[in-house]
Amino acid sequence: MAYSMTGIGIGEIEAGSYTCNIELKSVNNRYLEISCRLPSIISMFEQILRDRLRRELDRGKIYAQVSVKQNTDAELDLKVNCTTVRQIKKLLDIVSQEAGLDEQVTLNQILKFTEIFDTQNAEKNNPELANLFHKTLDLAIANMKSMRNKEGNALVEDINERIVILERDRKTILSLVDDHVKAAQNKFNLRIESLCTDAQIDPDRIQVEIAIMADKLDVTEECVRLASHHKLFMEILQIDGPVGKKMNFLLQEMNREVNTISSKAANVDIQHLAVSMKNEIEKIREQVQNLV
Repeated sequence: MAYSMTGIGIGEIEAGSYTCNIELKSVNNRYLEISCRLPSIISMFEQILRDRLRRELDRGKIYAQVSVKQNTDAELDLKVNCTTVRQIKKLLDIVSQEAGLDEQVTLNQILKFTEIFDTQNAEKNNPELANLFHKTLDLAIANMKSMRNKEGNALVEDINERIVILERDRKTILSLVDDHVKAAQNKFNLRIESLCTDAQIDPDRIQVEIAIMADKLDVTEECVRLASHHKLFMEILQIDGPVGKKMNFLLQEMNREVNTISSKAANVDIQHLAVSMKNEIEKIREQVQNLV
């Protein structure tokens, strides 16, 4: 089961006094990176949110935004930390003075510091809100995983089709190898005969050298290794878990074999097929960048 690194998951639940909305977005990233924005009333849940996302998701840059709306006029479970308010105002006054600004500290500036609110006991004092948060997070994660899985399956389908094309081209190259090597041997024979008509050269030695030169043009081993890589690649696609890094490594090996084929085979048809295969490998690489 493959998962794309891109996706969106939204959860919104209204229960009792509150409505909680959690929006998750993910984009491509080499590792797992999480960015969270929570309102002060549930800021104590940030670590819970991060830990849960690390357990449920693998790679990708995850943006999580949480909002809570109170449906009744009940008192908010927030307390103002007056000591912190005074300290922040004093610091802002110093900054203004040092910067040579003739400005008074405003309420809006102070409110940007969430530290002025005490919310440490909110989960204990407000189990209704805590339960709502967890349920909404469950829904958002489930929706994101569903979307990432749907996109991942589409990517796998495209990659499968390209692997089929690569395997077809590999078989075509393999079918051309024998005729290519034999033609090269004949060409070497004729050339040596034209150059050595009067020279006394051991014919057995000539045949050995021709065989060595022809062997350098043989790409059968590379084609056999490519077949193994293609098979392994298809097996990795069926793994239930992260596959992107494994595929990237295997694509490097596949590209190396195709480059060797292209450089060894002094044959136009084989070289054209090698160029086509490198193009398909590059397209697969682009798709793999989106997989977890």
